[in-house]
Amino acid sequence: MPGDPDEIARRVAAVLEDAWQRLAAQQLAVLSQFADDPRTQHIAATLEEFKQAIRVFFQRVDQEAQQFVQRQLPHLYAAGAQFAAEALNVTFTWTTLHRDAI
Repeated sequence: MPGDPDEIARRVAAVLEDAWQRLAAQQLAVLSQFADDPRTQHIAATLEEFKQAIRVFFQRVDQEAQQFVQRQLPHLYAAGAQFAAEALNVTFTWTTLHRDAI
């Protein structure tokens, strides 16, 4: 769905910032656990929690990137091509070359 590029960029940045903050909070929790209780079994369990937080982070980033590519990139590509065509005083039409680029 087309949208304002600046608003889209702010939304993507907010999602990624939220994902990063969650990862950073989990990292802080892991480091705090090591400082408070360095028992091996506890450390291993805490590391597993951190690894899970990393997996969730990557899933959220991948999902957001995929949604951007699927929903916004074709619109932004077309808008850029239309702008270039107007600057050259020609008409933009989708071709196989454009579809392959997307």
